[in-house]
Amino acid sequence: MMPRNLLSAALLLFAVGCINEGDADNGALLYDEHCATCHGVDGEGVDSLGPALDGNLGDLSDTAILSIIDGGVAGTAMPAFRTVLTPEEQEDILAFLRDEF
Repeated sequence: MMPRNLLSAALLLFAVGCINEGDADNGALLYDEHCATCHGVDGEGVDSLGPALDGNLGDLSDTAILSIIDGGVAGTAMPAFRTVLTPEEQEDILAFLRDEF
């Protein structure tokens, strides 16, 4: 039987390994490549292409933002990125969005 402290440490390491908070630096690069054309370099939005992100993400949960990135928004110009970006890359963009906007 595993000692209690060792079991607790193992569970903690497992839990930490399961949490991906994203890499905001990589997210910035991905944002520039995939998002800035419509949402603007500074998140200000670009005419009728995409809404401003700066100041407008606070009410959305991380899950909601990831869902939008992954699946797009029907009836808008927002495409689904599930076949373009890995889940980790989507998390990276989320980390950038949370840090920047």
